Amino acid sequence: MFNPIEDYINERKSLITKIISDEGVWIKPLVVDNKDYLIMDGHHRFEAAKELGLAKIPAIKVDYQDIPIWSLKKTEIVNKKLVREKALKGDIYPNKTVKHRFPFKIGLCNLPLNTLKS
Repeated sequence: MFNPIEDYINERKSLITKIISDEGVWIKPLVVDNKDYLIMDGHHRFEAAKELGLAKIPAIKVDYQDIPIWSLKKTEIVNKKLVREKALKGDIYPNKTVKHRFPFKIGLCNLPLNTLKS
């Protein structure tokens, strides 16, 4: 259902998985596009959720057209049309390529992991 737009760093995913597992709660939702569920924020948390076997992942849905994007990597071409096309084909960018500026603060949640497993 969720579509990553970037790769992730395995060591960071492992650390986040351990933290989430040790705490037993999900703290920060993903931020995703409300049409194609492109992950704008939370690639490492998404991978951690898969490793933890979660059936549900908390997420905030937003309209991708309302979110400014850019890249810190001069060698990568980034625009919303291309990001969407690449993600839906599974041709994702390297980690930390596509940056987003959200017009809101990502609120925290406090959901026990056992409520997300079924």
